Amino acid sequence: MEDLLIHLKQFEGFARENGNTRAIGTAGFAQTVNYIENQLKTNSYNQLHVIRETFPIQNFSIKGDPVLSWSSNGKTENFTYSTNLSRTDFTYANYTAAIKLTIYELVQVKNYGCNKDDYANTTGKAVLIMAGGTCTFAEKGEHAAKENVAALLFYNHGSTTSSLAPATFRLRQANTLPALSLSYAAGRSLFNLLNSSNSVNVTLEIQRENYGTFNVHNICAHTVDGNSTETIMVGSHSDSVPAGPGINDNGSGSAANLVLALNLARLYSSKNYPKYPYRIRFCWWGGEEIGLTGAIYHVEQAKNSSTPDDLKLFNNLINLNYDMLGSPNYIFGIYNGSSAKAGTSPKAINGSIRVSEAFRNWFNSQNLPWDYTDFSGRSDYGPFLAAG
Repeated sequence: MEDLLIHLKQFEGFARENGNTRAIGTAGFAQTVNYIENQLKTNSYNQLHVIRETFPIQNFSIKGDPVLSWSSNGKTENFTYSTNLSRTDFTYANYTAAIKLTIYELVQVKNYGCNKDDYANTTGKAVLIMAGGTCTFAEKGEHAAKENVAALLFYNHGSTTSSLAPATFRLRQANTLPALSLSYAAGRSLFNLLNSSNSVNVTLEIQRENYGTFNVHNICAHTVDGNSTETIMVGSHSDSVPAGPGINDNGSGSAANLVLALNLARLYSSKNYPKYPYRIRFCWWGGEEIGLTGAIYHVEQAKNSSTPDDLKLFNNLINLNYDMLGSPNYIFGIYNGSSAKAGTSPKAINGSIRVSEAFRNWFNSQNLPWDYTDFSGRSDYGPFLAAG
């Protein structure tokens, strides 16, 4: 516990010295990553092999005001744009692609757009998608891209007073579709048009000022001993949101992961401690707060045919994800492996259930209260779960 608190104080110091944040692209994040890497290289007794993975992040801003209008049955109407979410009909989705003034046929996506079948007959068209369902906006964007949709119009569900204005969210870094977020009223007006007219067209324009890319880093360290074809992955994300130092989310998980790695290395350096037959890999993911970017990058690289065999994804037996482990308002939460999303491979579901049972049995044996928490893939285990 003493070591964990030391690491947490270091993370908080990095944030305080740099605008009270450790978000990607800031000095606070760079110092966090360098600190983790230095601790692993300096204090692992030559028991850990440390790797830094580097990947690019888009750096851009929206240029001017986006444009959105509709036309149907000879009538055309413009939607109002404002930077004040309470007064605007729409805003842009973060990581939207740019689009010159273009007219598209508009169609309604079935259900919430969380499944491939929801996108029937949408190729080459703009799609209207309501917020909600069992998937994220980013996942909806991925489904749409696979079906060759032309543009995305998301609208808020309006079930509460806080869900009337356009939602703010991020798509994936790799997104190539123009995407706007509409208020509930604007979305419902288009929904009603689609249900009362034979044809509805929308006109979009989104301009971007691109500033190239900047680099973000993952740090991974695996035991030099153990069977590389049977790897246990222990992960946590190292970045915070821009609005705060992220000591709970996820300095707590990063610090706990670092303590685990260094303690295991210390034990491995002792002749009296038997080493596990498995290889253990500890990873600190960058860019979780902008859409699991570091974990997605790692999974894609691990699936690449050019990746060395001992780093291939199929060698991973298990993925343990530690996100938000310390809070004064805490619960003992266990990911509910049986609640994985539809389409998850049976092998991954069965393994996840067994992991959930192991944690549940331990908490029960210690007479500790616990509760299941969401297993929808919205933390860094998500890309691994989706890959099976």
